[in-house]
Amino acid sequence: MAEARTRPKKRRSDEYMARRRELEKERTKTRIYIGESIQRWRELRRQKGFLSDAQVAKFLLDSFCLTCGVMD
Repeated sequence: MAEARTRPKKRRSDEYMARRRELEKERTKTRIYIGESIQRWRELRRQKGFLSDAQVAKFLLDSFCLTCGVMD
């Protein structure tokens, strides 16, 4: 059997790693935690055929705005 060749890991520059950390820090600020509601969230996403969580969030906000009269 032939041996699988593995490449050595590429060493990333300090600037690259600092930029990655900064981007991850910004991304973390946009996260929300919905706890036990995650199952309902996933089921709604599946039922409606949404491809992303952003689509689910927009759908829910739009639905809420229609019922309470809040506009963009």
